[in-house]
Amino acid sequence: MKRFLIIGVIAAAFNTHANACVAEYSDHNYYMFSVFNRDQTSPAYLYDIASYWQKYVDKTSSTYLSSSTDLSFYRWNQKYIQKVAQRKKDAEMISYLRRLNDYLDTCEKLNPNVWNYASKQERLQAQQSLTRLNNVTKLYKGTKLKSQYALLRMRTNMMKGFHQQNITYWNAIASRLPKSPWREAMRNIYARALWKTGKHQQALDIYAEQGDMASIRVLARNYRNLAGIQSIYLKNPNSAMLTYLVQDFVNNCQQTIDSRSKEQLDKEWIEEIGAKVIYQKEALNFITFANKVIAEGKTQSPCLWRSATAMLHYLYGYQQEAWKEISEAVALDGTQRMKDNARAIRLLVSTRNTQVDSDYPQYLVGEFKWLNEMAKEENPRKDSSTNPDNHYVEVKERVAYRALYNRFKTMADKAKKENRQEAGRDYESMATAMYGMMDAYMRTFYKEQQNEEYISRYLYSSEYALRLDSLSAQQLADYYRFITAQHQDAFQQYVCQSLYRNADFFKDMIGTKYLAEGNFGEAARWQKDVSLDFINNQAISFYAEKRSYSVPYWFNHQKVNDSDMWSIQGSYAHLKENPKLKFCKEMNQLISQYNVAREGEVREKLAYELATRYYQASCYGDCWYLTHYGKSVADSARTGEADFAAIAQKYLKVSKQSSNLTLRYHSLYALSSIGIDPWFKITYDANWNEQKLLQPQSAQYQAMMEWSQFSRQHPEIVDQYTTRCDVLKQFEKNL
Repeated sequence: MKRFLIIGVIAAAFNTHANACVAEYSDHNYYMFSVFNRDQTSPAYLYDIASYWQKYVDKTSSTYLSSSTDLSFYRWNQKYIQKVAQRKKDAEMISYLRRLNDYLDTCEKLNPNVWNYASKQERLQAQQSLTRLNNVTKLYKGTKLKSQYALLRMRTNMMKGFHQQNITYWNAIASRLPKSPWREAMRNIYARALWKTGKHQQALDIYAEQGDMASIRVLARNYRNLAGIQSIYLKNPNSAMLTYLVQDFVNNCQQTIDSRSKEQLDKEWIEEIGAKVIYQKEALNFITFANKVIAEGKTQSPCLWRSATAMLHYLYGYQQEAWKEISEAVALDGTQRMKDNARAIRLLVSTRNTQVDSDYPQYLVGEFKWLNEMAKEENPRKDSSTNPDNHYVEVKERVAYRALYNRFKTMADKAKKENRQEAGRDYESMATAMYGMMDAYMRTFYKEQQNEEYISRYLYSSEYALRLDSLSAQQLADYYRFITAQHQDAFQQYVCQSLYRNADFFKDMIGTKYLAEGNFGEAARWQKDVSLDFINNQAISFYAEKRSYSVPYWFNHQKVNDSDMWSIQGSYAHLKENPKLKFCKEMNQLISQYNVAREGEVREKLAYELATRYYQASCYGDCWYLTHYGKSVADSARTGEADFAAIAQKYLKVSKQSSNLTLRYHSLYALSSIGIDPWFKITYDANWNEQKLLQPQSAQYQAMMEWSQFSRQHPEIVDQYTTRCDVLKQFEKNL
């Protein structure tokens, strides 16, 4: 399913090491319809075979095995397994492994997906190899590996296209072998032979019984539309293929809707991910057909069909119909997975139900707890090196991030319009809390519980932090008060109890928000209680310890080697005081002094000092850590925040009027260095040659002009910053 890249300032910046520029997040729009575990599409016997090899080599005692486990275990550990057999002096196994590896090598050569296609001669040699191996299997007279050799025989027949031989061999010999994963593997090959010889239903029954949805998916590739579903239903109303096809159809409808952008359908993306375009007309016709299926009473799984109509009605905006149908679906017959699917969809549909009763908060609590338990059971067997996709985790994500978030935002807007401001703030906080709840859940679901130090660092790179950073200081303060308060509402209580509520984290973030808004008094009030241990454990403290906001940015770039951060163990710095608190106190003092100062040099020097600090604390300065948690080359003044760079310009325009020529020079140089309103822009001619287009009305152009005139009039004042400045020379050349 579709996952989007979210590229943003905070996403870039809130990184453990603070200097990244891109973060990747899901859009949480996962497929909701799941009537079989899509991550367990491989039949159980494959896992049992992998387990057999792991036990044979005594995996736990070896340090030489590939980290890859489960289905790929034998593939990545062939040589080691051979060595174990040799060490055990297991002659039978050594001989079998030699044949098995020959078979696998031959299959690899015939694989149509390999980069280099086999030549005609290589294909002939491969066929000859399969024939030799087939003959060898017939000569085995032992008992220990009888099933393995029988499987190898059916495998070679399959590769040679001898499907009728496999049917005969299964019925006469293989089916009578002792129950084992090897026999189940042979039965799977037998099912393939049945399909190849036209006995489709028998094949499907075996695949369904084995849980081999991957095979069913391949067989169903020509039936992935309403017409295909209808044709299968007419042949067998309870065909195993319908389980896959109905799920596939509903999810394809969802994908088609999700892939629309400004009324344009991204067909290329849909095809790329293996989905199929299903338009609304066909979807509504499916609903009509599904109603007919349920009415006829031939299906053993009416829950499947009714859940499908409910989900489709939900997707296309028919919420009353969706709620009525999904309420019916949960009580209908079907597999347990189908009933669980209906329950999950009911939760999603409920978020758009406007007629919920007073028990709805408690209902949400119960359903989220149920999803937690289902997620624990869902975890499929996959390579240990990867985190598996988990359907019930994805249900939680979609319901929390998209459905409930939107519900609470809508309720907040409604409350504010009705002048219920407190209720509006609470609903707004609950919308944000959906991110916090899922952040806390995901940290603990796929990982062991992390310590406080790890959490404090992790949170800055999270999607939750991106949401928190979108809030104003007041909104963030309201949110903190909300999540730390006592609640009567059952769901509010459930959510808030799950959240990370570290006082240092929130006080620092709220204080930082107020600082970025230019409210130094409120910023200081929140920052004063933040512990130094917390501050030193933040990645930004690495920069705070090495840079000073009192140093003029335009004369001294305070470079720091970011790569040094990666080797740091423990705290990033050893600051003795909170740099944000110190900055706020100094700024309040300087602003007060400036406001009462008389016209003249003292006031002008104060203006220059304020300009220095404002610019350093802006997103362009070296001390961006005062107002933000990260820096990107694409940064600019953010909505809702004070434009510190523009404020710096305002003060520099005061200090540049000074009769003190050195102060005047420094101010002009500083104004010329601030490029938020640049003196030129790049354009291209018809031949794509780069050209500079001058911007005489821009602030930087006017500053550059004054600087140029001053440097000519007062050469005794200017220093190497001017005499060696290539930018000034370019400017003067373009005059």
